Amino acid sequence: MTALQKVAITGATGFLGHALVQHFVSRGDHVIALVRKVPAHAVQGVDYILFDLSNGHCTTEHIEADVLIHTAFVPVTTSANAYDENTRGTIALLKLFPSRTKKIFISSISADEKSTAVYGKQKAALEKVFLEHKGAAIRPGLILGNGGMFASMRDYLKKKSNIPLFNGGIQPVQTVYVQDLVHAIDKLISNDHKGIFTFCEHEPVHYKEFYAEMCRQLGVTPRFISIPFWVADCMVACAKVVGITLPINKDNLQGLKLMRARHSKDDIHRIGVTPGDYKSNLARALKEST
Repeated sequence: MTALQKVAITGATGFLGHALVQHFVSRGDHVIALVRKVPAHAVQGVDYILFDLSNGHCTTEHIEADVLIHTAFVPVTTSANAYDENTRGTIALLKLFPSRTKKIFISSISADEKSTAVYGKQKAALEKVFLEHKGAAIRPGLILGNGGMFASMRDYLKKKSNIPLFNGGIQPVQTVYVQDLVHAIDKLISNDHKGIFTFCEHEPVHYKEFYAEMCRQLGVTPRFISIPFWVADCMVACAKVVGITLPINKDNLQGLKLMRARHSKDDIHRIGVTPGDYKSNLARALKEST
């Protein structure tokens, strides 16, 4: 990718979005951040445009950009109509850009059009929308770095050693370090790749093994608590009835039940960036927070 191109990024104040903003600004590219609210500490040299994915509203009718990277997403935890809002908002977003704009969607290895989990089904549906616009979608594994879900996990383990493992923690997890993902996205753009790409370490590990290594690197002694899925289902259902908010919901549980290892070796070769394994990814991510 040549310098001084215009790169538009949705969800620019989020974990991955912010990392992308920093990357392209440091290269000298002109970055356009599409956000719901301009941050108090705006990044110098970045143009901010207000855009709300939940309703597709934008403060401008047209955006000239060479690249669009769509990281924003309306989660089911914040909206009962997340599926429709994501779909309508994404279609409205794409209409803001000319056909020549390279379009990259940040999907997930959970993406599956046949999934019974809203999250996985939604990601697959949005992949299709991007492919219809001659774009590309990248499916990262669990993103490790100083932010997002991983940072919440890290902060929790620094305070508490109890780790709930649903169904014994036998679900496979495949990780990717955030900067490796940023470089992979950059490669997709520079090589003008089209299609769907899975990007994460090829060999999965069980969640229990992942947590054990994370605790080892943090210097924490874990206390694993195995919770059968049927117990977790009952807890979530009861919490909904009495109005209690839990850190996990019905869709999260369904996603955990459906987790499968994904083949990534071929796509890694096509992209040309090799992700680290979970131990090295953990080490690099935890180093960021020190």
